Amino acid sequence: MSFPQRTAFLVLAILILAQTTALASPSRWGDVTGPLTASSLGVRVPRTLQEVATLTTADYARMNAAIARRQVEIRRLAADGALPVSSVVTTPTGSRRMAGSLASVNASHLYSSASCGVFWTDFPGSGTDVWGGGWTRSNASAILQALGNFYKQGNYVSGWGNSGYVGTNAEGYSTHVWRYWWESTYSFFTEGDHWIKNGDGSYDWGPWHCTAQAFK
Repeated sequence: MSFPQRTAFLVLAILILAQTTALASPSRWGDVTGPLTASSLGVRVPRTLQEVATLTTADYARMNAAIARRQVEIRRLAADGALPVSSVVTTPTGSRRMAGSLASVNASHLYSSASCGVFWTDFPGSGTDVWGGGWTRSNASAILQALGNFYKQGNYVSGWGNSGYVGTNAEGYSTHVWRYWWESTYSFFTEGDHWIKNGDGSYDWGPWHCTAQAFK
């Protein structure tokens, strides 16, 4: 091997070693430590309260940014059943008068199910990913609504769902909220309005109002 070849090989080896070391031993909070799995968020966060006490604004910014990027994967893996998802799910129990609507109508052949809920995935040693959502389903194609809002500590986070959807399943979910393991327990609340209409626009089922709450 010639001298230029040996030099190029040495430089390449140093670069590979440096990259491998950086990935294997992240030095900053918020660095990626590995893939997202059912048991690991794959983002470096403090594991003790002593470490939490050292966090700076920049540390939080890096961690928050890394977790925000991971939430796309969390949604996908949760939907695919690859992540364990816990929930508080309820069915609509109270009618809600809306402009031009009927009060609650008896369920007919179109009705299948309707629910709203708060959902979460725990990552041991890192925190909890929380979101809200719900659905209205029918046995045959109809005009459906499953439309609601998601709140943290009484503060609006985002809306979710569909209104006037034509099909058999109107379903939607809110923006996800992350809670680090050292943060206080929060109240998460979702509410939704659900109904099914016939092709002529008359109510076949609903409107019904749904609420669900969880403390995480």
